[in-house]
Amino acid sequence: MNWEDVAINDTLNRMQSNNNPLLWPEIEGIPINEFQTTGYMVRAFLTLYPYGQADLKSEHAREVKPAEYFKHLLWYKDRRFVRHARWRYFALNSSIRWRALQEGAVFVKQNLNDNQIDVTNIQKMISNSNKQLADRIMRYGEGLRDSRQFWMAR
Repeated sequence: MNWEDVAINDTLNRMQSNNNPLLWPEIEGIPINEFQTTGYMVRAFLTLYPYGQADLKSEHAREVKPAEYFKHLLWYKDRRFVRHARWRYFALNSSIRWRALQEGAVFVKQNLNDNQIDVTNIQKMISNSNKQLADRIMRYGEGLRDSRQFWMAR
C-alpha cells in the first residue's frame, strides 16, 4: 500500500468515526479577536493541545486568570509548554499586553488656551483623519513593571 492509499483510508476512517478533527483558523481579511474567539490558542498551538481542550477562553468551573493559566501550563507534568520554542514568549507577551490594557491610562495633551477636548471631539478628529491628534495622545502606565513611568515613580 502506498502513502496515497494510506492517506485516503485514514480520511475515510476519520469521516466515519465520531472524532471530529480540529479546524484550522480560517484565513480571512478579519483578524482573530483574542478577547472573544474561543479556542484561538488551541488552534495556534496544535501540538501542545492535541485534544483541542483547555483553552483559556473555554468554560471552566471557576474563573481562571491568565497568569494562573500560564503558570499552571508551565508546570504541566510532561513539560511540553516549557520546551516549546514559541509558546513561552506567546504567554509572556499576552500577559504583558493584557495587563497594559487593564492598568494603563490614555491622556490627550492640550494647551491652556485651547478649548476643553472631550470624547466626542476626539471622535470627530479621528473621523476627519486629523493627523495632529496622534501627537497629542499619551499612554501612561505607572503600574506596569519596567515601563518608563514605573521607574520614574520609584
